[in-house]
Amino acid sequence: MFTAVNINGAEHNAEERADTDDWNYDSRMLKEYQIGEELYGKDENTFDRGHMVRRIDPAWGNKTTVQKADKDTFHYTNVPHSI
Repeated sequence: MFTAVNINGAEHNAEERADTDDWNYDSRMLKEYQIGEELYGKDENTFDRGHMVRRIDPAWGNKTTVQKADKDTFHYTNVPHSI
């Protein structure tokens, strides 16, 4: 498992992190191949949803691009885990 991200430090434009995280299944992959709320949404769960690609790394460019990049890091496909 790996991730990749393009970074342009000269155009870095990260926004403040929201008070709550909005994790989603990635529409670019079939949901049956993703682990999501069935693991991470349980109150008794001790697993954290961490990021393989940090939220701020792809945050460069104009406001629309930054917002999309930020949201893309909150896909379950960006959480390190094993089955």
